This record gives sequence, C-alpha cells and structure tokens, in this order.
Amino acid sequence: MIHSAPAKTETPKSNLKASWYILLGICAAPIGIPLILVILFVIFFLLAIFFGLLFALIRFLFNFFVGGGLNFLKSLSLLFTSDWPTGYVYLGKSLICIGVILLLMPFIIKLGKILIAKCTQIIRNLGKNLLKKNYFQTSSDKNTDKEK
Repeated sequence: MIHSAPAKTETPKSNLKASWYILLGICAAPIGIPLILVILFVIFFLLAIFFGLLFALIRFLFNFFVGGGLNFLKSLSLLFTSDWPTGYVYLGKSLICIGVILLLMPFIIKLGKILIAKCTQIIRNLGKNLLKKNYFQTSSDKNTDKEK
C-alpha cells in the first residue's frame, strides 16, 4: 500500500511566518539592506492605506450598528405613546441597520482572509524572485549543478 503524505494546510499564522523568513533572507543578501528598506517603506505605506480604509469601514459599520441600536431604543419609547407611527418608523430603520450589518459580516471576514492570503502570496513571490535569481542558491539548486 502506498500512503501519501497529508496535504499541509496553510494558515494565516504559517503564511505570516513564511513572509518573515523571506524578509530575513532578503536582509542577508549584500544589496539586501537598501533593498529591504525600499520594500519595507512600500509595504508600510500600502499597509497604512489598507488599515486606514479598513478602520474607516469598521468605524462606519460600528456607527451603523450603534445608530440602529439607538434608533431601536428611541422606537421603544415612542411605541407606547400617542406618536406610535413614528415609533414604528424608527423601529423599521433600526431593524434595517442591524440586518444590513449582520448580512455584511461574513463577507467582511472573508475579504480579510483573502487580503491576508494575497499579501502573503505577493511577499512569497518577491522572496522567490529576489533570493533564487540574484543572491542565493538553494540546496536543491546545488544538487542539480553537481549532477550536470
């Protein structure tokens, strides 16, 4: 019987660890320090833009959710008065706000996971292109050179 090795699943933690090793490998190259500074500045600014937009989105959704909750409290106080139709309007607005947030939450979580995977893929490709082509030979490259 032939047993194949189980497929190794990639987790965000292992992806980030691999990215860290690639960045350390780039630092070990002779031209690596200036190159890594440029790469880190670009990554820093891209991350600043990404986290700024992410923070704005989270803040917007949080305000939307809190606004829905406050409208709900306002509607409860109006439902038992002579102005009950206005209470129902506020109740409908609050339920719409809360429903929209609950509908969007899985998509936002999925988008975050996709963005982390794509950033890791970009860093891995950068590491492969810089380390293998320009500076280092891997052990598999050395073995193939001896066989020739």
